[in-house]
Amino acid sequence: MAIVLNPITLPASKMLDTMTTLIGDIRFNDTLAPSDLVNDLVDSCRIGKVDYGKGIVYTFKVGLLPVKDTTETSSAFNITKPNVAQETIVIDKYKHIPISISEILSRDSVLSGTSLNEFFSFVMSLLEDTAQFYLYDLVNNMYQSWTPGQNTQTIMVDQLDTTGLTGADLTQALIWNANEMAKVMRKTLNNMKIPNSKYTDVATYTDVNTGETENVISALRSDDLKLVMNDKYWTNFLGDSMASLFHSEKIGEMIPGDKFVLLPEDAMTQANSDVMGWLSDKKKFALADFYRATLSILDPSTTYQNSFLHFAFGNGVFEHAPGVVFKANIIQP
Repeated sequence: MAIVLNPITLPASKMLDTMTTLIGDIRFNDTLAPSDLVNDLVDSCRIGKVDYGKGIVYTFKVGLLPVKDTTETSSAFNITKPNVAQETIVIDKYKHIPISISEILSRDSVLSGTSLNEFFSFVMSLLEDTAQFYLYDLVNNMYQSWTPGQNTQTIMVDQLDTTGLTGADLTQALIWNANEMAKVMRKTLNNMKIPNSKYTDVATYTDVNTGETENVISALRSDDLKLVMNDKYWTNFLGDSMASLFHSEKIGEMIPGDKFVLLPEDAMTQANSDVMGWLSDKKKFALADFYRATLSILDPSTTYQNSFLHFAFGNGVFEHAPGVVFKANIIQP
């Protein structure tokens, strides 16, 4: 057997069985590290860092101004106030991650101070890794648990039932499904770029000038849009649709490529297995950082140094920021 799990019994020397073979080359393999998929989702939700205070206040435009005919009747002193709304993301979560190491007790496991320093650097990176994975689960849950405020924010995408299909019939059905998803998403994206009242969780507001109830209006630029895709459908799109509908260099014309995040299938909840993705204002699903600091104390009675990574943040979903969820609607061929 070539690989054994520690602890092991040291073998005898190959040349002289009266001597013990010492293993002195210790290397470190990081098999628990945040990947690009983890970092992309967390970073895409970051809206800023709060150095002082309790949070960040966001102001949203909710309606347009009136457009009037110009006449000789003066209206210079009429008051027309802008209709805006505010939401606050509050710093309300304070966390810490502990780790304990002993430089003195660890000396018997290595043969050099360099190896010991490398080991401590390796295990101390667990602090930041743990924090990043924690934030990944937290921001992913914001997506998984989001309930749209309006029915028009749930976009159903027809998908052919492929159960029992084989050969050419299966191939054609998969291509149709991928193309249909791409077309619906592209049309929705374009609709979100013009004044629309279908895509905000808050549907109405009270006009400050007239006192009337009006529909909240939103319109986004391309660089303010973010698409988060379920890989169950994205990989199928790349494999089944790209050749027939889009050339690879044209993919950015369908989605905002610089604000694209992929969620592997294992990141999706069972309840959201039919969710293809979310298209929203890039700041809708928000994470605001406060402080991050690592503090340590040496316990002389045990020789262990106890370190703590402290981090604080706030998170939430802005209801005035536009967003939609795409869901598969299974139909028969």
